[in-house]
Amino acid sequence: MTKILVDVDDRALAKAASRLGTKTKKETIGKALELAGEDTARDVERSREWDTWADSVGERLGEVDWDQAWT
Repeated sequence: MTKILVDVDDRALAKAASRLGTKTKKETIGKALELAGEDTARDVERSREWDTWADSVGERLGEVDWDQAWT
């Protein structure tokens, strides 16, 4: 755990606390950071899934007899 001194926008903090259901500044910031990290991990996984899907489509497109497909 690292202790830091930062300036925080009070309105943004209040909105985050309301949305997250947290009561303290520490809890709000901690939860927001945790959620941001989860979003990043989820985005990376979605990107991998997309790449796998795109590769699969590309392979299938390569197998198409295009001359026959357009006749």
